[in-house]
Amino acid sequence: MTPAPARRHRRLQALAAVFVAAVSALAAAPWLEPRAGDLALAFAPSPETAVADQIVVVAITEETLVGFPYRSPIDRAFLAGLIERLDAAGARAIGLDILIDQPSDPQKDSRFFQALDASATPVVLALATRDHGLTDRQAGYVARAIAPRSAGLIALARDEIDGVLRHLPGARRAWPLSRQSLQVPDRRCHRGGSSIRVPSTTPARFPSIRRI
Repeated sequence: MTPAPARRHRRLQALAAVFVAAVSALAAAPWLEPRAGDLALAFAPSPETAVADQIVVVAITEETLVGFPYRSPIDRAFLAGLIERLDAAGARAIGLDILIDQPSDPQKDSRFFQALDASATPVVLALATRDHGLTDRQAGYVARAIAPRSAGLIALARDEIDGVLRHLPGARRAWPLSRQSLQVPDRRCHRGGSSIRVPSTTPARFPSIRRI
């Protein structure tokens, strides 16, 4: 028969082991949880090809910028022409991932906003605020010129554990379209199931226009 002191010692060892395991699990939980989600997403069924093929990425590259007299801000007359071309091509929705946070050439600015307002295709603009690093001047311009239109937040928070982007921002009272902005225009589309398809010169998940 095992002496009482020995049994007590073993119980203490078992309790200590359980305590260490619990503390280790709690410490590792923030690290394990996102990776478990990553694995689940990696093995989840891929979206239908027909759905993915409806998305076209129009890339503004160095070859595009070299034709402008200045690099920043991106020529607003060019952006106006781009919106007009995509609208005429039958796009169901246009998302402009370029932050318009200050005025540029008045005539080009005027043409840009005219193209936005005249587009039959819903255009979603990029939105940011002081909370995302804008100056008071920039934030004021965005509030006047961009926020009244359909816009979505482009400042996405990365995971503090490993810097990976895993979550969309939640809706805010000040910016009710912060999360739904890419969904609302889709419901307003009137072109049925049409989609624009542009040949890609390089293999990629989505076609990409390098020069327009």
